[in-house]
Parts: sequence; structure tokens; C-alpha cells
Amino acid sequence: SSSYIMPLVACSMSSCRTSMSACLTPCGALARVRTQLSPLKFRVRQSRVGGTRVRGLVAASSSSSSGGSSGVQGDELEKRPIAEPAILKNLGDVFVLDVRDNDEMDMGGEKLSSSVNVPLNKAKGVNKTLDEFKADLEAAGVWATLEQRGTDAPIITHCGAGGRGGKACDAMTKLGFTNVHNGGGPDDVRAVRPDLS
Repeated sequence: SSSYIMPLVACSMSSCRTSMSACLTPCGALARVRTQLSPLKFRVRQSRVGGTRVRGLVAASSSSSSGGSSGVQGDELEKRPIAEPAILKNLGDVFVLDVRDNDEMDMGGEKLSSSVNVPLNKAKGVNKTLDEFKADLEAAGVWATLEQRGTDAPIITHCGAGGRGGKACDAMTKLGFTNVHNGGGPDDVRAVRPDLS
């Protein structure tokens, strides 16, 4: 079972802020690559070369894949860092996605009135696959709204403290959205963007 490795590319950003057309990191390339090489399974690899952060895509061959074109397990999602306050402040008309479990809606602060809750977990400590997460986004009406807004419209993901919010940020990016930011917890978002309260 051989593997295919896409060339590693340099990225000095702590979170992706580059348009898809100008960026060759997994965040911009994954959706297109996955449709071309389906049913391969992808994994992001990250390391450092000197002082530069380097990222690349590792795709296992179809013989080791266990199913659909986007069957990347939630536990393979990269936990993206919480975005800088200045970035969140300047996002403009933003969609807020709360990925906390239903039984933890008080963690990290009261629910933002502007947010929509779609949990990332399918069980305690077990993230959904991309297919499962997308299906839940569709069922909640979120997917249609995001498609209408466009793939480059700003999205803030958050959980109680930023862990799952970071993974949801990565999931949304892998689903084709190019302007996604981890807001941390609701109180973190509220502190920077009181207009979203």
C-alpha cells in the first residue's frame, strides 16, 4: 500500500489568510485534490524547517482507505490556533459556528445570539468525520447559508475554549471554505466582537 506525498510548501502564517488561488497549502488545495484523487484519504503533515513552518499533504492509497471521498476521521483534524483579536475584529459580516456539545452550552460563556450550534462531536471525545459533520451542517440549514455567502465569506468557529473550535476551523477549511478562523470560546469572541453577542 504505497503513499503519495504532495510537495511540502512553506507557510509563515499562524492561520491561513491567503486566497485559494494564491495558496498551495492543504487549506486551499485539499478540496480540489480530493475530488481529483478520490477515494484517497488525506492527512496533513506539519513540521519546521529552520524557522519556517512547513506543511504538506499525505494521501494514503485507495487500498488502505476505508470509504468515501471525504472520510477523514475527526481525530485527524488539525487543531488550528485561536485567531488574533485584530483579525476577528476586521472580518466584517461573519458567520459564527458554535461546535459545543448540546450538554455543554454553558462552557466558555453564554451562547452568542448570532451563532448557530452544530456539535463537532458524535460522542464524548470522538469527532465526526467530515461527511458526518457536513451532513449535520446541511440538516441544520447552515450549509445552504454558507454556500449562498460564498466560500470566501468569513466564518468564526468556536467551542468552549478553542480546542474543538480549532478542529472545526480545519474541518470547514477542508470542506472548501477559505476564510475560517478559530474564535476560541464565546466569551473570547464576545470580547473582540460585541456586535455578535
